[in-house]
Parts: sequence; structure tokens; C-alpha cells
Amino acid sequence: MSTALAPALLNEIAAQWRVARQLYPVYAAVVRQHSVAIEPSRDLEYPVDRSEPEAIERIRNWFAEADSKIEVWQLRQVLQISEVGTEPAMRALITRLLEKKERTESDRDKIDFLLAQYFFHAAPAKLHQGEPSLDEVAEVLEPVLGESIPEAPAWLAPLEEVVAELRKCESLNDLMQRGVLARARKLKVDCGEMFFGSGAMLTFTRFNFLVRGTFVRLIQHELHAIRYALHELEQRGQKTFDCSSVGLGEQMTGDQVRQFCHEWKTLFRAAYSSGQPFQQLIKLRDLLETALAAPPAAVAAEPVPAPAPPVQQVKPPVVEKPAAAPKPKPAPPETKKPEAKKEKIAAAPTPAAVQQEVAAAYRPAPKVAPAVGKASAMPKPVAPGHSLDIEGCLEQIAEQLLKDSAKKGVTVTSVTVAGHKLMLSSWEVAAFVEGGDDVSDALQRAVAARALLSRVSEDLKQGKEVDATPVLASAHDEAAALQAQVAVAKEKKNIDAAVNLAASARRLIGMMEEIEKAPKPPQRSGQ
Repeated sequence: MSTALAPALLNEIAAQWRVARQLYPVYAAVVRQHSVAIEPSRDLEYPVDRSEPEAIERIRNWFAEADSKIEVWQLRQVLQISEVGTEPAMRALITRLLEKKERTESDRDKIDFLLAQYFFHAAPAKLHQGEPSLDEVAEVLEPVLGESIPEAPAWLAPLEEVVAELRKCESLNDLMQRGVLARARKLKVDCGEMFFGSGAMLTFTRFNFLVRGTFVRLIQHELHAIRYALHELEQRGQKTFDCSSVGLGEQMTGDQVRQFCHEWKTLFRAAYSSGQPFQQLIKLRDLLETALAAPPAAVAAEPVPAPAPPVQQVKPPVVEKPAAAPKPKPAPPETKKPEAKKEKIAAAPTPAAVQQEVAAAYRPAPKVAPAVGKASAMPKPVAPGHSLDIEGCLEQIAEQLLKDSAKKGVTVTSVTVAGHKLMLSSWEVAAFVEGGDDVSDALQRAVAARALLSRVSEDLKQGKEVDATPVLASAHDEAAALQAQVAVAKEKKNIDAAVNLAASARRLIGMMEEIEKAPKPPQRSGQ
């Protein structure tokens, strides 16, 4: 009888190890990034699975301790900005939390977020164009929740009123004033264990998806309003802006304000409940629009006294040239020309150009120090090659490709990164121009890593002394992420994606091997 039980027990242990190894990269990334007070799991760091009951028990205890110390906003940040948030990993996370016998408020919040995150990534493109029905939400979440009855419980009727209020919001300030998030949060807290019913989880997931879409729409509106007001103030001659009341510098240049707007993506990486990042954006818009509403004369009053003295110094009676009087009269048409230009420039930010800026904002922005007091801290588009990182390369490549979306029909396209040309395949171009899924993100980052490697390779060929270690380490991470996406694509039977990912992985790995095998330049003494 023991011989019959042994295989079943071994299969169960093997299944537990598979799940643990799916979960551990996510937990380890959160612990590492947020310095959570917990030691790494020696059992899971070790590459060989063990069958001893003691090892399994240690792993269970490690995950339990990690669950008690990791907060939902930390989990959100890691899953949204790193490569560990794959669909299998999210499925394993959701299943683990739902199977817990005793669930805490923190577990509820994590499940609430994870279901919305899973739906956001797994939902087909057509569902992102409008408001999905409860039936459509149930279909997407079936792999994690099983077959569910797509019916909202009666006690969640007040949530429909909140959704109606959500549709009416026309600005971030409007959203905050209506208290939409606070009212939904109260419903989640008050429902207690009823939250974990399938109907309730489907309803809250749909609501969270609508909230995320509303935030994106309203933030686009805020950024457009800020850029327009900033442009108009600069046309009046204002060079700096006192943004200290917003939590920024006292002498902010227009470029620095634009850089702050460009990094709006970080707003989604903080805890929603605080609302502080959104308040900062709201206050910045209010500050600029208040300055724009001030009479132009108040701004123009400063430069007017400067030209006044030269007018008084001119002595027409002494020169006695009456013919000079008609000559100044042509001046009015000259002054009208710049005014006409101002109107054209002011109108420029309002149409599709703003949409392109917002689309570019979805791409990872170059990392800039939070302190924006010094103008020299702003990113330079053509900085020395090795000062760039993955994010900086992504920015440069995306800007070039988004300017000419027609290139997506070309077999091979070249871009220039830090003065060096890089060849892209058609599917890599499409990843930047179209994007929107995990495959595109992995391809984008692989191309950026290849750009960094290409720059290093060129420097090595020229005999320069280059420390390729950090670039190679980053490239290894992206190669591993590509391999993970290949496995996911094969699991989904997405053959085209798997082939494209594998081809880009081979190009990246080939360049890594070329650099690792390249002879190092001779070290020269400083004497």
C-alpha cells in the first residue's frame, strides 16, 4: 500500500514545488525592491527541489511571513513595472490567496488588485475600447475563478451609483471631489467575507477596470491642460514658474515642468488611497491656469519700462528728419506677425500632437533624480552612450518610431541610439508602434538591451576601455525575461509570438556572447 501512495505523494510534492517556484520570483522582487524585513528562502534559492517534509514546511512558513509583511501597494508596484508579473505568476498568486483558510483585509486588497491586474492583461483588445459586461469579465477570469455566475449581488447595488458618478467625472479634481474611490472602498470594507463570493469579485473587478480607464482618460486631460497653459505663459515671456506650493522647485523652467508631466506614469505606482500624487497634478494645473487667467498686462508690465527710456532718448527735433516719421509706421505689420505666430503655436498643442505626447508617456521615461531644482539635471537626448540605461534607450527608440508609424510595414528599420545605428526587425518595430501586451514589452526591452550592447561592442572595437559588466548583467535579465515570455506564448499556443520572441532572444544572446568573448583592451598605466 505504501508503494501505491509513494508516487501520489511525490506528485503532490512536485506540484507544490512548481507553484512555489512560480511565486518566489514575485515575492523576492518585492522583498528586494522595498527592503522588506525577511531573509531570502534558502530552500527556494537552491536550484534543486527537495522532498523532505521539513523543507516543504519551511517554504510554507516563509510565504506566510512574507504575506504578513508585504503590502498591496508594494505588490502593485513590482507587478506593474517589472517582468515578474506574468500571467502564470498572477494565477498562482490569486489561487494561493483564495485558498487561504483565514484571509485578512490585506489579503482582500491583494486579491482585489490582482484580479483587476489579471483582467487588464488577459482581456482581449476589444474590451479595452469600452465598458466590459459582467459576462465578459467572468469569461476572462475563468482561469482563476472557475465558472462563475455573472450576476452582481443585490447588496452591491450602490456600486452602480458609484459607476454612474464615475462616468460624469471630467477632471481629476472632479473625481476626488465626488469621493468615488472612498465610497467604493467603504463598500469593500463593509462587505466582509461576502467580498470573496464570485459575483462580488466579478463586480469589483469590472469596477476597478473602469476606474483605471477613467484615471488614464482624466490624466490625459490634465496633462493637456497643463501643457497648453505652460505654452501660453511662455509665449507671454515667462521663463520660470514658482511651483513650491505644489511640492516642486521655486524656479522651475518650462522644460522641467514638462519633464514632471512626462513622468506621470509614476502616479499609478503609489498607494491609491493617499491620492497625494493626483493632488499634486491637480494643483499644478490650477497654479498654471490661475497665472494664465491673470491680465496679460500684469506680465507685460515688467518689459515695458525697459524700452521706454530709449524712446525718450531719441531727439527728433535735433535731427529734423520729418521723413523719418512715416518710416516707423510700417512697424505695426511687423508687430502683428509675431502675434499671428503666437496664435498658431498656441493652437498646436491641442490636436493629435498632444495624443502622440500622451502615447509616448506610456513608454518608460528616462530615470531622472526627483530633485528638479537644477536645470543641468534634465536628461540629455544625446548623452554619452554608457550614461544610458534600458529606460533611456526605450525612450529614444520609441520617440523615433512613433514619429513615423508607416515604418511598421517595412521588413527592417534602423534607429539611432546615442549616435549609434541599430537595426530592428518588423516585429520589433511593431512592438514599439503598437505595443500594449507583455510580448511587446519584452521585445521593447530586448531591443533596448541590444542597443546598449551594440554601443559597448563598438567601443571595444575602437580599443576603448569599457566596463561591460553592468550592461551584460542587464542584458542577461532581459534575455531571461524573453525566455519566460517564450514559454508563456507556447502555453497559449501563440506560435507567431513565440517565434518572434525566440528570434529576438537569439540576436540578444549572440551579441552578449560576442562581447563576453571579445579580448579586453590592454590596461595602460597612469605614468
